[in-house]
Amino acid sequence: MEPLSIDVDLQDETAFLLEISETNDGIAADQSCWAAAKVTLADGTELWLSDLKTIEPTDTYTGIFSSVTYQNAFRELATQIAHGSHIVFLSPDVFHEGKQRTRFLPLAQKGDRVDLPIWLYHKDDWAKNHPIFAGMPAGCVLDHDFYREVIDNSAWSGQADPAEVVAGSIHASLGYSSGLTMAVHSLGAGQFTLNTLRIRQNLGSDPVAERLLRNMLNHATREIDRPVAELPADFDQQLEAMGLE
Repeated sequence: MEPLSIDVDLQDETAFLLEISETNDGIAADQSCWAAAKVTLADGTELWLSDLKTIEPTDTYTGIFSSVTYQNAFRELATQIAHGSHIVFLSPDVFHEGKQRTRFLPLAQKGDRVDLPIWLYHKDDWAKNHPIFAGMPAGCVLDHDFYREVIDNSAWSGQADPAEVVAGSIHASLGYSSGLTMAVHSLGAGQFTLNTLRIRQNLGSDPVAERLLRNMLNHATREIDRPVAELPADFDQQLEAMGLE
C-alpha cells in the first residue's frame, strides 16, 4: 500500500494524540501500529512520532488537548438540551477524559461505562418494543445473527434513572453485571439519547445500523415544532453538579 501523505498546518502545536479505540470484543490480544507516522517541519526536519516522548493517559495528559474546550462544548450542549433540544450521542467515546469514561456526561450522577463479556461466556442483549427499534426484532433477547455488527461489549451503568429505557445487556454466566446500551435521559425541557451500540462505525455497510440511526432521529425530532423553553431556575447549579460550570 502506498503511504498516505497529509499536509496539515500544525499552528505551533507541540503534542500529538495517537488514539486507539477498543474493538467490540474488548481489548484482550489487541495490537496497534503507528504505520511509520512522521512529521516534516517547516525547516525540513523530520520527526518520527514513534521516537517522541510518550505521555501516559492521565488527567494531566488530557489537559494538553484542552479539557476546557471540551467542557465549554458540553456546557453549550447541555444548555441547548435544557432549552428543549434532543441530542443523540452516537458514540460513548465523546464523554472520555483521561481514564474517566463518563467525565462529560451531562448528568450529575455520571455512573460509569462498563465492559461485559462478548466472547465465550457472552452476555445477553435485549431491547424493548420501542420506536428506536421499530421495524426490527425487539421486545426480546436480541438475535446475535441479526444484530451482530452493532452489538458492543460496553454498557452504561450507575447513572440516574433514564426517562426511557431502550436496550441493555445482562451477563450472568460468570458472576453478574449488567447495563444499558441505549437510554433516553431528560434535562430541563429537552432530552438526550445515550448509546453504546456500534451504529456510527457501521453506517453505510450494515442495514441494521442505518435503520437504528433513522429511528433514533425520528424519535428525537417527534416534538421538533415545540417552542424554545426557558432554562430551569437552578440550571447553573445543575451545570455545577455535572462538572460543566
